[in-house]
Amino acid sequence: EIATFRHTFHTAGSYIVSIKLEADSLSADNAAHLAVDVENQMRVLCVDGEQRLEPQASEMDFFRQALSPTKSEELRAGGMPLCPEVISDTMFSEANLDNYRLVVLGNVAQISSEKIQALEQFVKNGGCLWIFVGGRVDSAIYNKELANLLPMNLGELVGTEGHNDLGDNLSDQVVSHPAIQKFQGIKGWSLSHLRAFRRYKLAPRPRPAQATKSDTRALLIYENGEPAAAERFIGDASGRVVLFGTTADKAWNNWPLTSCYMPLMNFIALDMIQPAYTKRNCLVGERFVMQIPRQELGAARREGIRLIDPLGRTSAMEIITEQSRIESEIIRKAGQYTAQLSGDAPRTAHFAANRNIEESDLTPIEDREILSFIP
Repeated sequence: EIATFRHTFHTAGSYIVSIKLEADSLSADNAAHLAVDVENQMRVLCVDGEQRLEPQASEMDFFRQALSPTKSEELRAGGMPLCPEVISDTMFSEANLDNYRLVVLGNVAQISSEKIQALEQFVKNGGCLWIFVGGRVDSAIYNKELANLLPMNLGELVGTEGHNDLGDNLSDQVVSHPAIQKFQGIKGWSLSHLRAFRRYKLAPRPRPAQATKSDTRALLIYENGEPAAAERFIGDASGRVVLFGTTADKAWNNWPLTSCYMPLMNFIALDMIQPAYTKRNCLVGERFVMQIPRQELGAARREGIRLIDPLGRTSAMEIITEQSRIESEIIRKAGQYTAQLSGDAPRTAHFAANRNIEESDLTPIEDREILSFIP
């Protein structure tokens, strides 16, 4: 039986959520804890590869409006959680990726080698990258220079830019991706209304010989069965890269002109942006891990970061500079933990450790099963 609880947080910050049950014969497992972050907004960096002065003419205009229908942060429609910021591709080299949860490239022709390395580190640290193509993209350059990021290679360019009866419609076939399943669960919405007139075919990447399973999955497919978008998982921090074989604007498709575009883009973006607090929750016997902004590393190294356990004891957290993260020792006790982070904006971060629920299974086991554990 599952019990559901609802609570509204009124202030942004780091919190601990706990549930405690009445005492029974196994009191050690009567409490569970969860560390969560409450955010006012999640910042999204949109890099526009074809900015123009005319309304709705720039590459990212429709996409930005889909994530946040008004430019004013104070008047964002319905208090939408995504806060997009659009910059030109010429300004991208100066952008600090640590300030964003999601980076979106729209028809960006070239990316410096330094910024590609920064994107790779950003994704490995748990950030998300979303790539739209377009007329300024050179597939050969992308396949070579973004090889460590792309879920699939950009293949043959097919179709025309003119809106006509030709093209490929997205399929309503059920896929396993949670964002698409949420979209398909809303009555009256159909992916088949979205048509691409021009697109890159997406081709599988060479698979490393040592790979035991694929790190890539289809996000959207066309009615002919070919992938329209793919997603790749990178690193241990749940970083993701999504690649669309068409444009973010209406140059190559009718997507922004349909009522489905806004909810579809939001579902995908919100699914990509994983909670930053995930690895601040662990089981006893594991370690806490937390990503911190690069600008806070200096203060962290100077002053150190101490983790306070449920009994008030402290231990030093390891600062892994090259990965912009801190890591605890192996956690030995379940309960609530805290750490004080210094820097320009001092704050408290919460952590939670729980026992493995399998330890609470009191079902007797047979002798032969016990013997199977003995070497």
